[in-house]
Amino acid sequence: MPRYSKEFIGEIKTRLRVSDVVGKFVKLTQRGNEFVGLSPFKNEKTPSFTVNDEKEFFHCFSSAEHGDIFSFLMKHKNMSYPESIEYLANLAGLNPETGIIRDPNYVEKDFSSLKKIINEANNYFKDQLKASSEAQKYIDKRSIDERNKDFNEIYKEFIEDKAKVQSSRCSQCGVPFCQIHCPLSNNIPDWLKLTAEGRLEEAYRLSQSTNNMPEVCGRICPQDRLCEGNCVIEQSGHGTVTIGSIEKFLTETAWEKNWIKPIKVKNEIEFLKLADGPKKIQK
Repeated sequence: MPRYSKEFIGEIKTRLRVSDVVGKFVKLTQRGNEFVGLSPFKNEKTPSFTVNDEKEFFHCFSSAEHGDIFSFLMKHKNMSYPESIEYLANLAGLNPETGIIRDPNYVEKDFSSLKKIINEANNYFKDQLKASSEAQKYIDKRSIDERNKDFNEIYKEFIEDKAKVQSSRCSQCGVPFCQIHCPLSNNIPDWLKLTAEGRLEEAYRLSQSTNNMPEVCGRICPQDRLCEGNCVIEQSGHGTVTIGSIEKFLTETAWEKNWIKPIKVKNEIEFLKLADGPKKIQK
């Protein structure tokens, strides 16, 4: 199996845009800085497949497939890694033979020292988290003995300061995977930001604008495999932002502060059900 240099692979990526490669197999439509199309990995009627040339990746929301031009060919066309390099080199006008490493003494750049520093930093922050009893109280569970006696909440209540601290951990990333993996497409980063700023009523209003039952979702929604499970901070190994607990805190505060008002019907129309269908009552 041929071994290609990183410099050669980088030259291919420089010459080819992701949309040009993917566009040969998927019909793409430009929307702003991205391209969208139907998923090549799943049958669907609504486009959930996106391509970003600037960031050099594709992402399929329906199948969770993600990657660059090489991985696209490997996943979509069942190519091996060397086969994808050869195909794309020819497409870019390069001779694949020139990218093959033939020097037995060739050594690629060593990033082991950098990885060691990152691992050490990661371990340091983990140790600090374990050492901080205050940090561990963000989502304390009630004891089993307590929970055996009633049907109340499993988790203890958030206090406002902890909600602000936890919500401020949101990195406000450019591609909010938490919102993408929310079935309701809730504006999670936005109401986390409002919570961090202490603007709780605005945060609640925003959270319920796309969700008819935030009181329920904050409790029983499987956040661990949806929004929280796809949190960028969680993926980096530093523990997810506890989105569900913050949502629950917001709705509890909304009830306590009387922010939740009954829906008022503006125009009430009475109908009379008859054998040939409903008839409007003329008043």
